[in-house]
Amino acid sequence: MDKIKEVYANGLTSITTGAFKNRTALEYVEMRALTVVPESAFYGCTNLKKADCRGVETIGDYAFYDSGLKEINIPDNVVSIGESAFVRCWGMAVRLPQKLNIIKKSAFSGCSISELVFPDQLVTIGDEAFSNNDFNEISIPNSVVVIGRNAFSRCQLLKIVNLGNGITELADGIFSDCHELENISIPSSVKHIGKKAFENCKLTKVLIPNSVVTIDEGAFRDCKKLQNVQMGENVIEIKDGAFFNCYSLLEIRLADKVKDIGDRAFEGCKSLKKVVIGNVVEVI
Repeated sequence: MDKIKEVYANGLTSITTGAFKNRTALEYVEMRALTVVPESAFYGCTNLKKADCRGVETIGDYAFYDSGLKEINIPDNVVSIGESAFVRCWGMAVRLPQKLNIIKKSAFSGCSISELVFPDQLVTIGDEAFSNNDFNEISIPNSVVVIGRNAFSRCQLLKIVNLGNGITELADGIFSDCHELENISIPSSVKHIGKKAFENCKLTKVLIPNSVVTIDEGAFRDCKKLQNVQMGENVIEIKDGAFFNCYSLLEIRLADKVKDIGDRAFEGCKSLKKVVIGNVVEVI
Protein backbone atom coordinates (compact mmCIF):
# COMPACT_ATOMS: atom_id res chain seq x y z
CA MET A 1 0.00 0.00 0.00
CA ASP A 2 2.79 2.44 0.82
CA LYS A 3 4.17 2.15 -2.74
CA ILE A 4 0.92 2.94 -4.55
CA LYS A 5 1.27 6.13 -6.63
CA GLU A 6 -2.15 6.34 -8.30
CA VAL A 7 -5.66 5.46 -7.17
CA TYR A 8 -8.61 5.14 -9.56
CA ALA A 9 -11.88 4.37 -7.77
CA ASN A 10 -14.63 6.11 -9.70
CA GLY A 11 -17.37 3.82 -8.38
CA LEU A 12 -16.54 4.54 -4.75
CA THR A 13 -19.04 6.84 -3.00
CA SER A 14 -17.42 6.99 0.46
CA ILE A 15 -14.13 6.43 2.26
CA THR A 16 -13.28 6.35 5.96
CA THR A 17 -11.63 9.02 8.11
CA GLY A 18 -7.88 9.03 7.47
CA ALA A 19 -8.24 6.49 4.65
CA PHE A 20 -4.98 7.42 2.93
CA LYS A 21 -3.29 9.27 5.76
CA ASN A 22 0.52 9.56 5.43
CA ARG A 23 0.66 7.54 2.17
CA THR A 24 3.71 9.46 1.02
CA ALA A 25 4.08 7.67 -2.34
CA LEU A 26 0.59 8.68 -3.52
CA GLU A 27 0.67 11.17 -6.42
CA TYR A 28 -2.75 11.06 -8.09
CA VAL A 29 -6.29 10.30 -6.92
CA GLU A 30 -9.41 9.91 -9.07
CA MET A 31 -12.64 9.34 -7.14
CA ARG A 32 -15.35 11.00 -9.19
CA ALA A 33 -18.35 9.50 -7.33
CA LEU A 34 -17.12 10.50 -3.87
CA THR A 35 -19.52 12.93 -2.14
CA VAL A 36 -17.52 13.65 1.03
CA VAL A 37 -13.78 13.90 1.53
CA PRO A 38 -13.69 12.94 5.22
CA GLU A 39 -11.45 14.22 7.97
CA SER A 40 -7.73 13.63 7.38
CA ALA A 41 -8.43 11.48 4.30
CA PHE A 42 -5.19 12.51 2.55
CA TYR A 43 -3.39 14.06 5.51
CA GLY A 44 0.38 13.96 5.08
CA CYS A 45 0.34 12.58 1.52
CA THR A 46 3.33 14.78 0.79
CA ASN A 47 3.75 13.78 -2.88
CA LEU A 48 0.09 14.09 -3.88
CA LYS A 49 -0.08 16.39 -6.92
CA LYS A 50 -3.65 16.15 -8.17
CA ALA A 51 -7.04 14.96 -6.92
CA ASP A 52 -10.08 14.57 -9.16
CA CYS A 53 -13.05 14.39 -6.80
CA ARG A 54 -15.58 16.15 -9.00
CA GLY A 55 -18.69 14.75 -7.24
CA VAL A 56 -17.73 16.05 -3.80
CA GLU A 57 -20.14 18.22 -1.80
CA THR A 58 -18.18 18.54 1.46
CA ILE A 59 -14.46 18.70 2.21
CA GLY A 60 -13.75 17.72 5.81
CA ASP A 61 -11.30 19.00 8.41
CA TYR A 62 -7.62 18.32 7.64
CA ALA A 63 -8.66 16.50 4.44
CA PHE A 64 -5.50 17.41 2.47
CA TYR A 65 -3.41 18.84 5.32
CA ASP A 66 0.30 18.95 4.42
CA SER A 67 -0.35 16.83 1.35
CA GLY A 68 1.67 18.67 -1.29
CA LEU A 69 -1.48 18.98 -3.41
CA LYS A 70 -1.01 21.30 -6.40
CA GLU A 71 -4.28 20.90 -8.27
CA ILE A 72 -7.82 19.92 -7.30
CA ASN A 73 -11.13 20.26 -9.05
CA ILE A 74 -13.46 21.60 -6.34
CA PRO A 75 -16.94 21.29 -7.87
CA ASP A 76 -19.47 24.13 -7.68
CA ASN A 77 -21.84 22.23 -5.39
CA VAL A 78 -19.35 22.27 -2.49
CA VAL A 79 -20.79 24.54 0.24
CA SER A 80 -18.28 24.00 3.04
CA ILE A 81 -14.50 23.59 3.27
CA GLY A 82 -13.31 22.21 6.60
CA GLU A 83 -10.82 23.42 9.16
CA SER A 84 -7.18 23.19 7.99
CA ALA A 85 -8.36 21.29 4.92
CA PHE A 86 -5.50 22.45 2.68
CA VAL A 87 -2.89 23.74 5.13
CA ARG A 88 0.63 23.83 3.66
CA CYS A 89 -0.36 22.72 0.17
CA TRP A 90 2.41 24.94 -1.18
CA GLY A 91 1.80 26.62 -4.55
CA MET A 92 -1.68 25.18 -4.97
CA ALA A 93 -3.88 26.61 -7.73
CA VAL A 94 -7.43 26.93 -6.44
CA ARG A 95 -10.77 28.05 -7.84
CA LEU A 96 -13.38 28.48 -5.13
CA PRO A 97 -16.76 26.95 -6.04
CA GLN A 98 -19.72 29.19 -6.80
CA LYS A 99 -22.02 27.78 -4.08
CA LEU A 100 -19.44 27.92 -1.31
CA ASN A 101 -20.87 29.38 1.94
CA ILE A 102 -18.29 28.59 4.60
CA ILE A 103 -14.50 28.48 4.64
CA LYS A 104 -13.45 27.25 8.07
CA LYS A 105 -10.46 28.04 10.26
CA SER A 106 -7.02 27.82 8.57
CA ALA A 107 -8.53 26.11 5.51
CA PHE A 108 -5.96 27.51 3.06
CA SER A 109 -3.28 28.75 5.45
CA GLY A 110 0.26 28.63 4.10
CA CYS A 111 -0.62 27.55 0.56
CA SER A 112 1.25 30.29 -1.34
CA ILE A 113 -1.89 30.96 -3.40
CA SER A 114 -1.12 33.70 -5.93
CA GLU A 115 -4.63 34.47 -7.22
CA LEU A 116 -7.99 34.24 -5.53
CA VAL A 117 -11.60 35.04 -6.48
CA PHE A 118 -14.31 34.77 -3.84
CA PRO A 119 -17.77 33.50 -4.89
CA ASP A 120 -20.84 35.70 -4.46
CA GLN A 121 -22.60 33.27 -2.08
CA LEU A 122 -19.79 33.14 0.47
CA VAL A 123 -20.90 34.06 4.02
CA THR A 124 -18.09 33.13 6.42
CA ILE A 125 -14.29 33.22 6.22
CA GLY A 126 -12.82 31.58 9.32
CA ASP A 127 -9.88 32.49 11.55
CA GLU A 128 -6.55 32.34 9.68
CA ALA A 129 -8.34 30.93 6.64
CA PHE A 130 -5.93 32.51 4.14
CA SER A 131 -3.00 33.55 6.33
CA ASN A 132 0.46 33.39 4.79
CA ASN A 133 -0.43 33.39 1.09
CA ASP A 134 0.97 35.17 -1.98
CA PHE A 135 -1.94 37.00 -3.66
CA ASN A 136 -1.52 40.76 -4.13
CA GLU A 137 -5.18 41.79 -4.34
CA ILE A 138 -8.47 40.53 -2.92
CA SER A 139 -12.10 41.61 -3.23
CA ILE A 140 -14.56 40.42 -0.59
CA PRO A 141 -18.18 40.20 -1.85
CA ASN A 142 -21.10 41.84 -0.05
CA SER A 143 -22.43 38.41 0.92
CA VAL A 144 -19.64 37.90 3.47
CA VAL A 145 -20.75 38.82 7.00
CA VAL A 146 -17.96 37.26 9.06
CA ILE A 147 -14.20 37.38 8.53
CA GLY A 148 -12.32 35.74 11.40
CA ARG A 149 -9.22 36.65 13.37
CA ASN A 150 -5.97 36.78 11.40
CA ALA A 151 -7.85 35.66 8.29
CA PHE A 152 -5.34 37.32 5.94
CA SER A 153 -2.41 37.91 8.29
CA ARG A 154 1.14 37.48 6.99
CA CYS A 155 0.08 37.78 3.34
CA GLN A 156 3.24 39.69 2.63
CA LEU A 157 2.55 40.46 -1.04
CA LEU A 158 -0.99 41.76 -0.47
CA LYS A 159 -1.29 45.38 -1.66
CA ILE A 160 -4.95 46.10 -2.34
CA VAL A 161 -8.07 45.04 -0.42
CA ASN A 162 -11.67 45.73 -1.43
CA LEU A 163 -14.10 44.90 1.37
CA GLY A 164 -17.81 44.29 0.87
CA ASN A 165 -20.44 46.06 2.94
CA GLY A 166 -21.72 42.93 4.70
CA ILE A 167 -19.18 42.95 7.54
CA THR A 168 -19.65 44.91 10.78
CA GLU A 169 -16.25 44.17 12.33
CA LEU A 170 -12.64 44.02 11.24
CA ALA A 171 -11.50 41.16 13.44
CA ASP A 172 -8.32 41.03 15.52
CA GLY A 173 -5.22 40.74 13.34
CA ILE A 174 -7.24 40.44 10.14
CA PHE A 175 -4.48 42.05 8.01
CA SER A 176 -1.60 42.10 10.50
CA ASP A 177 1.90 41.79 9.03
CA CYS A 178 0.70 42.34 5.47
CA HIS A 179 3.86 44.33 4.87
CA GLU A 180 2.91 45.62 1.40
CA LEU A 181 -0.71 46.54 2.14
CA GLU A 182 -1.02 50.15 1.07
CA ASN A 183 -4.66 50.57 0.05
CA ILE A 184 -7.73 49.73 2.12
CA SER A 185 -11.28 51.02 1.91
CA ILE A 186 -13.16 50.38 5.14
CA PRO A 187 -16.88 50.01 4.34
CA SER A 188 -19.52 52.06 6.12
CA SER A 189 -20.97 48.89 7.67
CA VAL A 190 -17.97 48.45 10.01
CA LYS A 191 -18.51 49.43 13.65
CA HIS A 192 -15.40 47.99 15.28
CA ILE A 193 -11.74 47.79 14.23
CA GLY A 194 -10.14 44.94 16.16
CA LYS A 195 -6.85 44.48 17.98
CA LYS A 196 -3.82 44.67 15.70
CA ALA A 197 -6.12 44.63 12.68
CA PHE A 198 -3.57 46.47 10.51
CA GLU A 199 -0.44 46.09 12.59
CA ASN A 200 2.78 46.47 10.59
CA CYS A 201 1.15 47.38 7.28
CA LYS A 202 2.31 49.86 4.63
CA LEU A 203 -0.80 52.04 4.71
CA THR A 204 -0.21 55.73 3.95
CA LYS A 205 -3.74 56.96 4.58
CA VAL A 206 -6.89 55.65 6.24
CA LEU A 207 -10.45 56.89 6.07
CA ILE A 208 -12.35 55.66 9.11
CA PRO A 209 -16.08 55.82 8.27
CA ASN A 210 -18.73 57.35 10.51
CA SER A 211 -20.03 53.88 11.38
CA VAL A 212 -16.93 53.03 13.44
CA VAL A 213 -17.36 53.37 17.20
CA THR A 214 -14.26 51.64 18.60
CA ILE A 215 -10.64 51.39 17.44
CA ASP A 216 -9.10 48.58 19.48
CA GLU A 217 -5.65 48.02 20.95
CA GLY A 218 -2.79 48.31 18.48
CA ALA A 219 -5.17 48.49 15.52
CA PHE A 220 -2.68 50.49 13.41
CA ARG A 221 0.43 49.78 15.45
CA ASP A 222 3.73 50.03 13.54
CA CYS A 223 2.12 51.39 10.37
CA LYS A 224 5.25 53.45 9.86
CA LYS A 225 4.19 54.94 6.50
CA LEU A 226 0.82 56.14 7.74
CA GLN A 227 0.59 59.92 7.28
CA ASN A 228 -3.09 60.74 7.14
CA VAL A 229 -6.00 59.45 9.23
CA GLN A 230 -9.47 60.84 8.65
CA MET A 231 -11.42 59.99 11.78
CA GLY A 232 -15.13 59.21 11.56
CA GLU A 233 -17.59 61.36 13.47
CA ASN A 234 -18.89 58.59 15.75
CA VAL A 235 -15.68 57.15 17.17
CA ILE A 236 -16.06 56.99 20.96
CA GLU A 237 -13.03 55.01 22.08
CA ILE A 238 -9.44 54.74 20.85
CA LYS A 239 -7.78 51.99 22.88
CA ASP A 240 -4.23 51.40 24.10
CA GLY A 241 -1.50 51.74 21.49
CA ALA A 242 -3.97 52.10 18.62
CA PHE A 243 -1.52 54.20 16.58
CA PHE A 244 1.67 53.26 18.42
CA ASN A 245 4.84 53.89 16.38
CA CYS A 246 3.07 55.44 13.40
CA TYR A 247 6.24 57.38 12.69
CA SER A 248 4.93 59.35 9.72
CA LEU A 249 1.59 60.50 11.13
CA LEU A 250 1.47 64.29 10.80
CA GLU A 251 -1.88 65.32 12.21
CA ILE A 252 -4.84 63.80 14.01
CA ARG A 253 -8.28 65.32 14.47
CA LEU A 254 -10.42 63.36 16.89
CA ALA A 255 -14.17 63.25 16.55
CA ASP A 256 -16.19 65.28 19.03
CA LYS A 257 -17.69 62.06 20.44
CA VAL A 258 -14.35 60.55 21.51
CA LYS A 259 -14.47 59.99 25.29
CA ASP A 260 -11.59 57.64 25.97
CA ILE A 261 -8.05 57.69 24.56
CA GLY A 262 -6.06 54.68 25.79
CA ASP A 263 -2.54 54.46 27.14
CA ARG A 264 0.19 55.08 24.57
CA ALA A 265 -2.43 55.48 21.85
CA PHE A 266 -0.15 57.80 19.86
CA GLU A 267 3.21 57.01 21.44
CA GLY A 268 6.11 56.94 18.99
CA CYS A 269 4.32 59.18 16.47
CA LYS A 270 7.43 61.32 16.21
CA SER A 271 6.26 63.34 13.17
CA LEU A 272 2.97 64.35 14.80
CA LYS A 273 2.64 68.13 14.73
CA LYS A 274 -1.01 68.76 15.44
CA VAL A 275 -3.65 67.04 17.59
CA VAL A 276 -7.24 68.26 17.82
CA ILE A 277 -9.27 66.80 20.70
CA GLY A 278 -13.02 67.19 21.13
CA ASN A 279 -14.75 68.61 24.18
CA VAL A 280 -16.12 65.35 25.60
CA VAL A 281 -12.85 63.47 26.22
CA GLU A 282 -12.95 62.01 29.74
CA VAL A 283 -9.84 59.81 29.85
CA ILE A 284 -6.41 60.17 28.23
